[in-house]
Order: sequence, then C-alpha cells, then structure tokens
Amino acid sequence: MRDKILDILEEHYYGRNFIESRAADDLMRLFDSQESPSRNSTSTIVFKALAFLTVIALAQAAYIWIGHDSKPVEPVARVVTLSNTDTIYQEIEVLKLKSDSIIVNNEKKINNYINASTPSKVKLFSERINRQ
Repeated sequence: MRDKILDILEEHYYGRNFIESRAADDLMRLFDSQESPSRNSTSTIVFKALAFLTVIALAQAAYIWIGHDSKPVEPVARVVTLSNTDTIYQEIEVLKLKSDSIIVNNEKKINNYINASTPSKVKLFSERINRQ
C-alpha cells in the first residue's frame, strides 16, 4: 500500500524525495490507526489525505516561486536636473573661445614654420625631436 501511495505521489510531483516519503508514512499511519473504517472515518481519512496533499502542493509551489530565477534589476538611470541653463551656455562660450584660441595659436605656429628659413626649420625640428 505504501508503495502505491509513493507511486501516486511520484506521478503528481515528478520524483520521490523526503517530503513524499514522509507523506506516504503519514498516510499509512492514518490508514493503520483505523481498525474498522466506517463511512464517517473514511471520509475523515480522505479529507486528511487531501489536506496533506494540498499542503505538499503548496510547499512545492512556494519552493518553485522562491527558487525561480528572477530577472536582474536594471539600475535606475541618473537624471540630471538643470537649475540654471545660463551658466551652461556661458561655459560653452568659454570652451568655444578656448578652442578658437588653440586653433589660432596652431595656425600661427604652422605659418611661422612655413615662412621660416631653412636653418630655423632645422632648429625647430631638432627641438621637437629632443622634446620627445
């Protein structure tokens, strides 16, 4: 009888484990404790068996729910709030002036190099090599 109960539990819960073995033992104790089953005690046994199977099903559902891999949580995007856009525009203008002055200085150096005499070019070239 115990093996039949284990087979039924295995069929419904996909494999034998500790909980199913304990359930089969408890159900066997329930059946053995009743010497002369009457109609009322049989319904009590069936009710207890169903209650026990329900508890097992809920336990297995909780195990699946807890053990289920959850999706990784994506970090919340950082929101930048601008309080005063005038300061940002001023910083952009300052950066534009700096970039313009760098371009002008580089163009000056290029023009000076192009217009320089050969000994000056050699001197500038040798300074550049020695600098590296």
